[in-house]
Parts: sequence; C-alpha cells; structure tokens
Amino acid sequence: MSSTSIIAKIIEIYDRNIEFDQDFFKNETIRGIEHTVIKGKLTYIPDSCDHCNGENKDYMIVKNGNQIMHKH
Repeated sequence: MSSTSIIAKIIEIYDRNIEFDQDFFKNETIRGIEHTVIKGKLTYIPDSCDHCNGENKDYMIVKNGNQIMHKH
C-alpha cells in the first residue's frame, strides 16, 4: 500500500483525485494552538466550467486555485 493510500485512510479521505506531496505533513502553531497540517492537491481534469457550464473540449478549461479544508 502506498503512503498516499495510508494517509488517505488515516484522515478518512477517499477521493482518488487527491495526491500528497513529499512534504505533505507538518506541525504548525496557529493562533497559539498546535495543529497537524496535511497538504494535498486535487488532481482531476474538470468536465466543464463551474461558472458558465461550458464543456471542456480539448482540455481548454484548467482547474485554477486552492482551497483550504479543515477536518475536525
């Protein structure tokens, strides 16, 4: 089992489109509280534009941006 699969099981994320970089894990103090931070990337190719619903022909639509998710 790959380390990515093990990480996904531990944090209960089962999306196959999430990949974890080599430096994915770190402890960080945020507002005076110690947190474990795990960073991953969503790696799918979108079928259509989220804003205009335009079809993704010839891979003209590219996913752009990041979003921080919190798991408690």
